[in-house]
Amino acid sequence: MSKSYGEGADWMKVKSFVELFLNNYDIALNKSRLGVITYANKANILFGLNDKEYQSGEVAKNTIDEALTDIKLGGKTLTEKALLKVHDQLFKKPPSDNKQRVLFVFTRGKTPNPDMYEDVVKSLEGKGVNIVAVSGDEEESAKIAGKRGHVIVVKDIDDALEKLPEMVDSTCLIHGGYAEWGEWGADCSKTCGGGQQTRQRTCSNPVPSESGNNCDDLGPAESQRPCNIQPCGDIDGGYTKWTDWSVCSHTCGGGRKKRHRLCVNPPQQENGKHCDGPDTQTKKCNKNRCKALKAPCEEGLDLGILIDQSLSVATKNLEALLKTFFPPYIKTLTISKSKTHVGFVRFYKYSHFEFNFADRRYYSSEALINKIESLDAVTIYMTRIDRGLLSARHELFTKRGGDRRSRQNVLLVFTDGRPVPEAKVQPFNETIPPLTDEKQVHIVAVGFGRKGRINKPVLQEIAGDNVVIMRDAASYPKHVNQIKRMVCTPRTCEGLTLDLAIVFDVSYRLGEQHFRFAKEFIDKLLRLYDVSPSGTRVSLVVFTGVAHSVISFHQEDYQNRDALEFVLNYLTPSFSMGKRLDRALEYVNDNVFSLARGDRPDVNNTAVFITDGKIINGNEDISGLVTALRDDKNVNMITVSVGTKVREEVLYEIAGPKMSLCTSYQDLLDKPEHIADLACAAPQ
Repeated sequence: MSKSYGEGADWMKVKSFVELFLNNYDIALNKSRLGVITYANKANILFGLNDKEYQSGEVAKNTIDEALTDIKLGGKTLTEKALLKVHDQLFKKPPSDNKQRVLFVFTRGKTPNPDMYEDVVKSLEGKGVNIVAVSGDEEESAKIAGKRGHVIVVKDIDDALEKLPEMVDSTCLIHGGYAEWGEWGADCSKTCGGGQQTRQRTCSNPVPSESGNNCDDLGPAESQRPCNIQPCGDIDGGYTKWTDWSVCSHTCGGGRKKRHRLCVNPPQQENGKHCDGPDTQTKKCNKNRCKALKAPCEEGLDLGILIDQSLSVATKNLEALLKTFFPPYIKTLTISKSKTHVGFVRFYKYSHFEFNFADRRYYSSEALINKIESLDAVTIYMTRIDRGLLSARHELFTKRGGDRRSRQNVLLVFTDGRPVPEAKVQPFNETIPPLTDEKQVHIVAVGFGRKGRINKPVLQEIAGDNVVIMRDAASYPKHVNQIKRMVCTPRTCEGLTLDLAIVFDVSYRLGEQHFRFAKEFIDKLLRLYDVSPSGTRVSLVVFTGVAHSVISFHQEDYQNRDALEFVLNYLTPSFSMGKRLDRALEYVNDNVFSLARGDRPDVNNTAVFITDGKIINGNEDISGLVTALRDDKNVNMITVSVGTKVREEVLYEIAGPKMSLCTSYQDLLDKPEHIADLACAAPQ
């Protein structure tokens, strides 16, 4: 507490404030301990945290009251001296138990040496001290409180009395502090040639409260030191044990199994011999003849039907659609509990939800046809296509709506393509992407309505090339097979081959859990592709302060799922300095998508960046690198967020709308199918 609060009546209020403040705490040796320093141009300790005779509420208040009565006011306000006294004497030792350490600094003065705060404040934070600065100067308070503290600005002592509850509440905000370092690990990572020993500390002294900061800004939880730096000399390499045999590359028609081993037990050193024998073995499997694969319609669909019943389509055309088109069309589908399910929405001024995929009443063709034929063919004012599309997104293609992950999603939109009122209709670039990108819905737009009044450009905005125009009611049944063929288009990725780069941030700063779940995400993502030397090839790049390839496109022995899984299991977090996403982009441009490293000119290029978007000790301007990859090399760029403090603007700069933000570990593990579909789409 500084002596800058004045004298007379104000000073009496200061004494009253101190008593009221201390009444909120149970001062005792085995509960809350108290230490007090008064200061102006010098800092004096009234009593310390370990002065047992003062660790009771009454004794402490009486001692402070006597000291404040006898105190000589005036002099400069040198808060930095008080902080040094706190650092060197009150909080001299690191915390030995899980007690919250709080320092309240009450002052109205302003030091002439504010630059002296930074070092001592950082050191106090390193000791787990939460600083609460109570002052009339916000800038001064912010420097005293540091990055982890709390600032309370008060105009005068009366204002301080009013803000007393806020001060007390700030005591309960517990920021995490590190415990003492553990012992250095007994084992060195290498027996010679320069290895590393590791020691760890935990963010447990104190454990942060729910809204408190963890220890990330106090430095790393692990440190390393060199060991066994003596030269190795000549060491012959040795193989690890063989992995288990992989899953067969084909379920029928003759495939291959593989297993692998690595020359790291020990690694070859200096002029020693490389491992003898192959690192990969293969054998034939599943020689049985293949049955014909079922097309999506044979497997079954989740088929949403969206029908325009506005005045512009005319009642007779709507009636013909319900009565003459749908009965024969429904009969071409396999409607059943295990195959195709149908959901139905009508729209005009509003959207009207009829039934969803989960409605068991319509799991037969007969029941479904009867329901559709019974619908009233009335037409109503306004054409709000956007509301129909929103209903499809929120009421049909959801888990609650009965949407199944194992079935292809299809939406049939029947409309004349004339939104009314046009000014109020939400743009298609806002309503269509959530369906096609997030829900992986294959959309087909069917034009029907008054002859010569169907707006084809609008239908193309909805469904691209998947457009059918039915020009008059008499021709509706003739379009059944055409629409069926368009509906039964295979999934986006089916039959598509990629050169797929996975670019993985392996910085320890993400934390062990993030690292582990990100590896599981990569494994699930790669299982969605037919990885082989002639199919989709994978390049795996990891980065922290530097970037390097773990697997390259041209390494054919690693272009199978089993080998990829084997390599993923060997990945560990890196403790290198910096987080150089800029270098990762540069490395991918120069060393991944290049002919020399196996990039194929006739195959689509895709890069998936798994990172929090932070760039530490690097170049923030990545626009030129992104342009070189996306525009010059036509790479389909995708970002997937990991970590808790994500720089969304960086992820968006890299991938645009193909940025995928993950809100939890489970959300990350639910993303592979969505990312796989983004990877198969055209670059943006």
